[in-house]
Amino acid sequence: MASKRTRANKPEMIHCPYCGEDYSSTYKHCPFCDEVEPAEDDYQTDEYDEAPRSRGGKRLVTNTRGGGYGGGTSPLKIIGTVVSLALIVAAVIIVITIIRPLVAKGDVDGPADNTTPVESVTPTPDASPSETEPAGESTPPVAETPGDTIPEGQTATGFTLSKSEFTLSDKWPNPITLTVTFIPDGSAGKITWSSSDPEVVSVDENGKVSHGSKQGSATITATMPGGVTHTCLVHNSVTTGGPTGSTTTSGGSTTTTTSLSLNRTDFTLEAGQAFQVKVSGPSSPPTWSIGNTAVATVSGDGTVKHVGKGQTTLTCTVDGKTLTCIVRCNWKTQEKPEEKPAEKPEEKPEEKPADESVDLKAFYDATIAAHTFQTLQEFTGDVLETYYPGMGDIDTKQCLVMGTMMSMNNGEFCLVEVTNSADVDTVKGIFQSRIDYMVEGGAWYPGPTELWTNSSRVVSNGNYVMMVVHEDCDTIVDEFNALF
Repeated sequence: MASKRTRANKPEMIHCPYCGEDYSSTYKHCPFCDEVEPAEDDYQTDEYDEAPRSRGGKRLVTNTRGGGYGGGTSPLKIIGTVVSLALIVAAVIIVITIIRPLVAKGDVDGPADNTTPVESVTPTPDASPSETEPAGESTPPVAETPGDTIPEGQTATGFTLSKSEFTLSDKWPNPITLTVTFIPDGSAGKITWSSSDPEVVSVDENGKVSHGSKQGSATITATMPGGVTHTCLVHNSVTTGGPTGSTTTSGGSTTTTTSLSLNRTDFTLEAGQAFQVKVSGPSSPPTWSIGNTAVATVSGDGTVKHVGKGQTTLTCTVDGKTLTCIVRCNWKTQEKPEEKPAEKPEEKPEEKPADESVDLKAFYDATIAAHTFQTLQEFTGDVLETYYPGMGDIDTKQCLVMGTMMSMNNGEFCLVEVTNSADVDTVKGIFQSRIDYMVEGGAWYPGPTELWTNSSRVVSNGNYVMMVVHEDCDTIVDEFNALF
């Protein structure tokens, strides 16, 4: 029979200094961590001045006694640590890449694209640089604040001129006013005018251009506050030294024969308008008369006033000569009567031999060399039918229809020789329909509309028909008639 263990021989309990568990003294080492409790003399030598060393025993995964001393690192702790580190790294990246540049630029309060556009800024009169602005930073350039020079009430951002080039001369001394169309439609602005040579041509504050005493060319410049500028080239053919003519010397005496001319040979009046016709080179006062006083009247100084719709002839008698001028009143609605046989001599083709022909291409080249036209292109095929319907059905020997498809249409030039004389009136009607269309809205802009209204002509001589739209249309008509 086994002996019964008494309290006296009960084994002693040892507390492990390594894992904190209690175990029986019957064990040579801790059954929980396999560590051996050091002997007392082990701490008496210098070799054990430090804490007891582990003998490489195993660590329990769990504490079966409830002490909790032998457990390893929790997986949740590892995950939490990794997530925390990731958040810290992300915060550092955000600070470096986003917040720091904004702080450096001073734009922390909002993104750069929230700034107000320069053109919409209206600075206050007492605006001044910030007192805290760094000394090394420069102030914004003047170009970024155009509002400083833009007058109050200006809403236009740009503009166009009614003309880019024209000619003044002693035959047409009346000033020509350049008109401005502001952009966008309905906006307002202020224009400053200047001339590169006032002795050649001058311009007033309203854009009215007048010829000077010196012959040549000058540039008229229109400027809108803000820097928008457009120019117009003006040619002045005014001759100095008095009336032109010829001088002969015989027996010590000199006789000067002065050529007489009117400043207009054809002009148009609208309701309520008046125009003064002048004669150059007279030696005695001229006498004026008009054919139909129901259309227009003329005073003693040559001033013609509009009365009613129609066409009539102004006559000037001076120095034994008679000079005439065609006066049109609202002619665009009365153009058809101009095609009467009385206005178009039919016998002129008989004056030219049948085998002699006028070279219209040579006349065209000479004309555009002497008179400045805008860029023209020849209309043929479908383009010709689009702008001049019916021309493709006309049998012609020569056909030169030169025009432009630009919206700013400042002139066209057409020369046609028909095979059959019966087609002359048809061609004139086609040309006149083109003019009527442009006058009634096709020209679009004020300047071209004025040009097509006042400076367009359709004339014929025999089987030859010409349409010209140009400031010098009267001179070009005279040059055309001189061919015959």
